[in-house]
Amino acid sequence: MPPDDRTPDDRSLTIFDLLTAYHRSLENMKAWLDEAGLDPLERAAIADAWQEEMVAWFREHGYCFVCHRPLARCRCGKDEPSSP
Repeated sequence: MPPDDRTPDDRSLTIFDLLTAYHRSLENMKAWLDEAGLDPLERAAIADAWQEEMVAWFREHGYCFVCHRPLARCRCGKDEPSSP
């Protein structure tokens, strides 16, 4: 396995690609939540589930969601959505 724990196929997505897709998804999520007419608890639950999916997606592509470093270089140890 490469030193940064990513397979050759994953190397096609850089952290910049992931962050661009993340911000696009975030804007879409915000727009949808604004239009959905949900109560605050439902909105929070959906946002939390979406963020959990983002953590997993970053990890699948070899990056830490929190510090944006390759997993092999991550020193934060906090690859969790509740982390700062």
